[in-house]
Amino acid sequence: MESDVEAEIERALAVARSSAIEAASEALTALERRLAAEGDDARLADVCSLHAELLLQAAERIATAKPTLELRETALRKATRAVNLADEGDKSARLKLRALRVKVDALRSIPGREPAWREASAALIAMLEGSPNDSRWERARRWHDLGLMAIPRDEREWSIRASVAETERCLRRALDLGLELGEEGTDYAADVAVELAIILGRAGALHAIDELAAKVAPTLPARASDWIRARAEEHEKLLGGGRVGGALRMMADRIDARLRATSAPPPDAAPPPPARPLTVGDRVRHARYGEGTVAVAPTFAKKFAEIAFDDGEVRKMVEGALTRVER
Repeated sequence: MESDVEAEIERALAVARSSAIEAASEALTALERRLAAEGDDARLADVCSLHAELLLQAAERIATAKPTLELRETALRKATRAVNLADEGDKSARLKLRALRVKVDALRSIPGREPAWREASAALIAMLEGSPNDSRWERARRWHDLGLMAIPRDEREWSIRASVAETERCLRRALDLGLELGEEGTDYAADVAVELAIILGRAGALHAIDELAAKVAPTLPARASDWIRARAEEHEKLLGGGRVGGALRMMADRIDARLRATSAPPPDAAPPPPARPLTVGDRVRHARYGEGTVAVAPTFAKKFAEIAFDDGEVRKMVEGALTRVER
């Protein structure tokens, strides 16, 4: 029985890959009816999730608005059914996650569904945080989406930090997760940090930007400094004004200062001991002539030494071209 279902799913996927989405949808709908009649709720939830995923993918490929919206609405119905089926009884966490993911994505794609999308997104993030697998990348992206969707629509609200509090909260969570990923997440963390700095700058919270810069400076790569300065110039050209540009430059300055501090020698470090001058009898090596013995040592005023090389020749060499061979 299970192999028959898998075969039907593969046939539907093959049809979908040929862009015949209606035929593929009809095949999956027929399979759903069969599984519902058999009472196989777990497999039915999986097929409904797959069906919704295919419909959303098809909607991305179609430019016409009306059929696209119809596909997305159908995808939402399939995904909602999958979530309801997955929540009944003792279903696997994988099944519940897949169903809720596609429901969130369907809600995200339909105008006017933002409140329901935010509620479903919060539930998905909570489920991901309890997952035994490392879900930091996905959680970061979900928090990021929530933050961007909370940006005020009214330009006048930008000057009030309380109006961007939800955006700030979500982006800070996304940033923390990006920083937790270490080197793998540094570029993503830089993107989120810049978005957060722009929002804080437009809200006039310059002290918060300074704190943000101090937080990310030890982690972001050196190349982030030039990129952040370029974003500052780009922002000023598009929107004018210097507050946000200044905020971004403040962040870049923090990164540069951190690099200078880490590259400079420690203030209390003792200078390295001077190299011992060459003396007669020292064994030395030259890159071209090989090894030899110092016959005449160099003086302070004249940095030449006479070397009796192992090939039998005595040559006058600059001291800097010789390397002492330690015995």
